Amino acid sequence: MDPMALCLLLSRLESSNSQTSRLENRARVGSTVILKNVSTNEKTQLHIGEVAMPNSVMEVVPYTSVLGCELLGLRLGEVARIKTAIGVVKWKVISINTESFI
Repeated sequence: MDPMALCLLLSRLESSNSQTSRLENRARVGSTVILKNVSTNEKTQLHIGEVAMPNSVMEVVPYTSVLGCELLGLRLGEVARIKTAIGVVKWKVISINTESFI
């Protein structure tokens, strides 16, 4: 990870774990989010975790991944912009659940 991306990740981690962030229901490590692709309207449910879990019922996205880092700190209705080989893919946050994930 390049130094700028690491700095951004650390800043988002700190911000998403603050008391204010919890009151505002922002996405953080441990959150389950439902995203909608802005272009295709495809919906997906993800859990922001520490590591990917291959046999999990739900897809777990590590917070250190591009998508995980981009989701940290977002609120309901905000859009994550993910750079891919084919361009920028936009995912709108349509639900955030911060209850424990089993």
